[in-house]
Amino acid sequence: MIKIKTLILLAPLLLPAMSAYAETPQSASAPVADHPAGCPDTISGFVDGKVKAEEVQRCMGKPINENHNPDGRFIYMYGLNENQVVAFLFDKDGILIRKRGFQKN
Repeated sequence: MIKIKTLILLAPLLLPAMSAYAETPQSASAPVADHPAGCPDTISGFVDGKVKAEEVQRCMGKPINENHNPDGRFIYMYGLNENQVVAFLFDKDGILIRKRGFQKN
């Protein structure tokens, strides 16, 4: 049931950009490339409910895609490599709700 709720929550924000990708848990352990001091070593180090969008952007750089929903939620998408992307979903206050990795089909 949680996966369905997550998909429903993320679908309007992700579908246009993610049509060629499938969700993958391996992205959570992907390293954060050339991360500044104080940033996590892996994507899983960005803790849901605690991390702010500004911290993700400071650590990951400018997202390859940014999408804002009318209710205030927004997503930052980052390419981990040519076949993987990770999406960070934030609430209207910029707090991380969840992150998901996607592998190109």
